[in-house]
Amino acid sequence: MRTFFAVVCIAGGLVLASHLPANATGTMRIEQSDGSSRTYKDVKIRVSQQKLRVTSADGVSTLIISKAACSFVGKIMRCLPYTLSIEQNGKTTPLDFYNGTIYINTGDKDHALPYSSQQMPPNGIVFAMHSKIGTIVTLTGKLDEVSK
Repeated sequence: MRTFFAVVCIAGGLVLASHLPANATGTMRIEQSDGSSRTYKDVKIRVSQQKLRVTSADGVSTLIISKAACSFVGKIMRCLPYTLSIEQNGKTTPLDFYNGTIYINTGDKDHALPYSSQQMPPNGIVFAMHSKIGTIVTLTGKLDEVSK
């Protein structure tokens, strides 16, 4: 098993760290199975301790992706997560999900997503996850921080 982003930390960590934008943020959208949805702006997206962490603007909730299988298509890293959890009020709860995909542009210029015309900026990230209870979570933005 590989821990999430081991590839980034070893092969691309220096590239990502040298091109990180200041005060970059993302937008997360959570759509419930009943059709209701909520959008969270200004989420902080970072990689630390080989885990992807997406923290709400108020710092109360953090989505943690701790394990995934990753591969590269050019400069775009594609990961299929298999361990997700949410941390709130000091308590970490595992999430039961059906599938998900993460794309990260590890290059220093815009690159198209595989099989798409959508361009991703350097350090750009796109994430989608579907839970077993029908919740859909999407994320777009840029990595704020990469640390070991």
